[in-house]
Amino acid sequence: MTEEEHKALTAWMKELSGEVGKVLEKSENIETKVEKIEDAIYDPDTGLYARVKSVEIHSESANMAIKSEVIPQGKERMLNVERTTKGINRVTWIAIGAVVLAVVTALIALL
Repeated sequence: MTEEEHKALTAWMKELSGEVGKVLEKSENIETKVEKIEDAIYDPDTGLYARVKSVEIHSESANMAIKSEVIPQGKERMLNVERTTKGINRVTWIAIGAVVLAVVTALIALL
């Protein structure tokens, strides 16, 4: 190997070493970012899974409250509306009957 070849090879190896250093630096940056992503997803207190679990628990408790309180209250209110409607219908028919009776009585009196 000649002196020129040796210098060229040395220069190439220095350049290659610099490029390897850049790759290592970038891989460390990528590793840091991946660790941050892992924390954002898997952290037991603030991670995505913890948030989803919290939403699931809240949703389940809200559903339980609806099933145990709101639906029975709604059923009771509906029964009250139905009872009121039946009462109004009775009064309406009594009033219609009274009007018809008054009209028939008036017609008979006219004849």
